Amino acid sequence: MKWRGLPSTSKFSDIFCSSIDCIGRYSASEGGGGGLLSRSFYTYTHWTNIICIDEVNASAAFSKMYVDRIRQEGNNFYIPITEAITGHRGPKLITTTEEYKLYDDKFPPGREFSEGCVLWKASGGYYLVTVSGALINSGGTRPDIIKATQAGQTYIQSNDLNWQTDQVKAAGTRIVIPGAGDTGNDLITTITCGVYISNGVYTVNIDPPIVTPTVDNVVIRAAYPVSYIDVTATVNDVVSAPSIR
Repeated sequence: MKWRGLPSTSKFSDIFCSSIDCIGRYSASEGGGGGLLSRSFYTYTHWTNIICIDEVNASAAFSKMYVDRIRQEGNNFYIPITEAITGHRGPKLITTTEEYKLYDDKFPPGREFSEGCVLWKASGGYYLVTVSGALINSGGTRPDIIKATQAGQTYIQSNDLNWQTDQVKAAGTRIVIPGAGDTGNDLITTITCGVYISNGVYTVNIDPPIVTPTVDNVVIRAAYPVSYIDVTATVNDVVSAPSIR
């Protein structure tokens, strides 16, 4: 799916596609008629129930979305709002695209979350995702290590951590396997099947597969590390806007 331009109102819904290439205020080099018109009046866009996925993961690219208001829900990607200059489209805001209630108070590992996602803790408080990505335990005293791999292997296996109850892994999460790429470079790959047990070992499938064999205890990490704000339940401040007289 390819889209160019920012009309006064646009609505996209109930679409299944393999890729999205969307540029709002596009230039002459980015499409026919680009750079001729620039909309300064109110503009609104609505994206709902759209699944964009290729063989292994979401493949959506958005840029120059200079809009006053956007509604996005039920999609498997996040659309960032941008502006030509600060204040051109009013205050800078991030839409809350997803909300989840956690079973405990831990930030869930092994799954990619979009910017603006809110995760409500079981005891109160919440996490607010500020940078899209996933949490993979790549440091500390018990990092996420895997068993040795062979060239062409389409799966990886845990060599320590419990991938079903603690360090879970979800399909669609992109990870880095150091040394497993071409000529021993890092391999960026996507988990294509969630955790299952094979010969008594926690296992996930990946694509693309291993190129260069690796030894035991290589530490995997998130290809796109998540950043978030941790808000506790004890924050009860009430902020009132000043009155205008």
